[in-house]
Amino acid sequence: GLVLVAVWFFFRGAQDDRSVLPVTDQPVPAVIAVVDLPGVTLGEGLRSATFYKLLVAAGLFAFTTLGVVVHLVPILRDAGAEPLAAAGTAALVGVFSIVGRLGVGLLLDRFPGRFVGACAYLIPIVGCAALLIDGSSPLAQTLAAALFGLTLGAEVDVIAYLASRYFGLKNFGGLFGGLVAALSLGTAFGPLAAGATSDHFGGYSNFLILTMVLMGVSSLALASLKAPPDWPAVTPEPESSAIPNQDGPT
Repeated sequence: GLVLVAVWFFFRGAQDDRSVLPVTDQPVPAVIAVVDLPGVTLGEGLRSATFYKLLVAAGLFAFTTLGVVVHLVPILRDAGAEPLAAAGTAALVGVFSIVGRLGVGLLLDRFPGRFVGACAYLIPIVGCAALLIDGSSPLAQTLAAALFGLTLGAEVDVIAYLASRYFGLKNFGGLFGGLVAALSLGTAFGPLAAGATSDHFGGYSNFLILTMVLMGVSSLALASLKAPPDWPAVTPEPESSAIPNQDGPT
């Protein structure tokens, strides 16, 4: 029902301004824009060190950060928080992920993307440290949830932006798809590893320490990237052709 309301108000009348072409058997001229997108080939991208640095950064980020976020409520419960308080604190992750997404977008417009990403990927280290040092403190728990939310909002945005800057648009879909695969694998196995670690060691402290180490590696992978190439601007070249009138005489 909600979808129907949205379609009715926002999509109705989409062809109100459509001009009625005269009925004729003559072909209708059309202009086709031929665009040669700049960028590397798929093979060049897959053979580059940049691709694997982004792959490592994306995979480790998803593995560790998503592992912590999925288990954040039991992590806070183990630290002594009441169930309702733990759930309320964990909800801050969603709120601050919106802030992080908007904030990282503004920063990417103003500063080198590799450094913005490297700094963003260091934020979970502070959150883990807060939980390890004084996890029973409501202030530390709130700070950790906010920091994980900020980084979670920057996750895909940073990788997508860097992929477009370093590889161009010619084969962006294929190369970015490989990076998304790393994100997906990390998302799948991170929470599993966090739960297994808790079951084996009787708590999440070891996984929090592992998160700090791996996020340091992830940040270093982004910081070690060279300056991206300066791709030429895309200029469409119009190419005239003719297409037959689909309506035909009636």
